[in-house]
Amino acid sequence: MEIFNEVTTLILVYFLAIFTDWVPSAETHFTMGWWFAAIVLTNMTVHGIYMGRQVVLACKLWYKNFKATSKWIPDKNLKQLRREQVEKEKTEERAKKKEE
Repeated sequence: MEIFNEVTTLILVYFLAIFTDWVPSAETHFTMGWWFAAIVLTNMTVHGIYMGRQVVLACKLWYKNFKATSKWIPDKNLKQLRREQVEKEKTEERAKKKEE
């Protein structure tokens, strides 16, 4: 990506000379302005796609780690999981009271 940025910057700097008084034609300025905008847009699009891909890969990695390290059960909803947890805690408390 660094080389892509460097090449794009070099091309755009060369374009800047066209927008000075060295080129007197307004039509040329107008046409080259569209090319300038197209190159900038292409650069931004490529970087947006690259960053989006990196975000998706990071989210997949996070999800994979989350799934591997937690007691996540996809078919049960949170209320049911909480009820089971409360029941388990109550059962453990009853067992402790019986031991005493």
